[in-house]
Amino acid sequence: MEALHNKLELSVPNSPKPSAELLRLKNTKEQLSKQKNYMEAMKVKEEEQKLAEEEDKQWKQERAKKIAVQEAQLMQRHTKEREAHNKRADLALLELEKEKDKRIQYIEKYYKKPNVKSPKANITSSNEPKEIS
Repeated sequence: MEALHNKLELSVPNSPKPSAELLRLKNTKEQLSKQKNYMEAMKVKEEEQKLAEEEDKQWKQERAKKIAVQEAQLMQRHTKEREAHNKRADLALLELEKEKDKRIQYIEKYYKKPNVKSPKANITSSNEPKEIS
């Protein structure tokens, strides 16, 4: 189960793609820095960091939900596959039991015929004296 969880963790990216707003703020910050307007660039940088933190927090929540949904779907699929396998195994066992019952009925029918002697009739007990003719 833990290996499955780790595999799902690796399949979903850890960091989100930057939003258009975040990219715009970053570009604005760089432009202000080039223009040597450092006070405005600092304000934009703070705004950019706040937005990045919000997006990161939101992304982590979405990522956790995605992983939980994928785990649930996988567990449901495994449960269905296990149930189907058990059903096939039960049906195979039932077929074997039916075949066994048919063979038993055939053997019983065969040995109940009057012209066929059962193997027990040919066995003589060791206590009875044998007749010599």
